Amino acid sequence: METGLKRRLARLQNTKSERSLFIAMDHGFTTGPLPGFEHYRLARKWAGHSAIDGLLMHKGALKAFTNYDMALPKSVILQANGMSKHAANPSDKPMMVEVEDALRLGADAISVEFSAQLSSFGDNLKDISAQINAADRMNLPVMVMLGINQAPSESEAWVKLHRDVTRALIEIGASIIKLRQPPHADDWEAMLDGLHQDVRIVMAGGSRDSDETVLKRARIGLKAGAAGMCIGRNVFQNGQPNDFIDSLADVLNTVDPAEQTVSVDIFDPKFRSKAGEARISNELVGEPL
Repeated sequence: METGLKRRLARLQNTKSERSLFIAMDHGFTTGPLPGFEHYRLARKWAGHSAIDGLLMHKGALKAFTNYDMALPKSVILQANGMSKHAANPSDKPMMVEVEDALRLGADAISVEFSAQLSSFGDNLKDISAQINAADRMNLPVMVMLGINQAPSESEAWVKLHRDVTRALIEIGASIIKLRQPPHADDWEAMLDGLHQDVRIVMAGGSRDSDETVLKRARIGLKAGAAGMCIGRNVFQNGQPNDFIDSLADVLNTVDPAEQTVSVDIFDPKFRSKAGEARISNELVGEPL
């Protein structure tokens, strides 16, 4: 691994556990103002928490945080693409930040959202590949946030689809991959088996839920091999964000993965989705990746 890439990745994880806690603050571009994060200064009370390994944000937020002298020592993952929910095709995610911009602004990594929809699958994959190639030339890590709208709700089909696309993202050189929460927390073992050995995979925090539920999901994912969590609403919409970050950091830094993860054969008839697998290949993904 190149020196610059290795040093930047090291700054994005806990030095002891080698796990990562990222706080996502990129929601405003897509959804507009959210309760708990109507303006940037609201993050002052928690954004500098010592357990946070990286802040995920768009360029405007990074400039504002810097102007407000907020969380200046924190590593930053700069969001490079996106789309408003009001767009005709919200799955279209144009690039808005170049690698040179990220470096000039002091970012330690960039993040790109990959929307695996049939209508924009090829174009988005092409754009992300180009961004990874440009980042590789500058030794800048790239986190790919995988989002599949209208994904199957059935566990087996959900896992099969996300495993296929995750492997494709590994093949094009993603440094970190962020995955949404599966239909059931227990699906993490089947999801991560054979993938987490090749790339750092962090879990999304999911929709706003109780602290206990979020922490339980984190424990299960970590035991299955996840390298950390990238979480937003469950922090900035929490009435006690610093206390919750303390609890989450304790889980991230103390839960050990199982000594030997049970190997899951996704092609076993007991695991495969009979109708879902056909729908995945024919309707959503199309030709083999």
